[in-house]
Amino acid sequence: MALSSLFPLGPRRSGMAAPDTLAQRRAAIAAATSPYPRAEGVAISQQSLAHVRCVVATPESGFAGEMIYFHGGRYSLGGPDRMAGFLTHLARRVGCRVIAPAYSLVPEAAYPAALHDAQDVIARFARERLDGAGLVADPQIQS
Repeated sequence: MALSSLFPLGPRRSGMAAPDTLAQRRAAIAAATSPYPRAEGVAISQQSLAHVRCVVATPESGFAGEMIYFHGGRYSLGGPDRMAGFLTHLARRVGCRVIAPAYSLVPEAAYPAALHDAQDVIARFARERLDGAGLVADPQIQS
């Protein structure tokens, strides 16, 4: 069963330019030093899943699985590039490859564009990598 049929979303809609205050806030965040230096032994690369650019942190000694990490930011701030150091620590600590999508941000891409991007990434990941095995959710975070 397709993910989009389990969680139907409204259509993609046109967005608008970000207000100057949001653009300035994004620029300040992008210019700031990351709070996480990159962990040793973890490579950072980029790949595309569906139409979404992703930052990928891969332990150089191998990995036991893969996870998709969606950054916070209220759908309007942040991105995986700024989180690269954190992603390397996460990948090293849990021993898996971490894939972090650069999903669409509002207001340039109107809600629910980020959720469409998330569905597209998960669906492509499942088709390319899981070969019918299914997705596994952490039971501690299920409600």
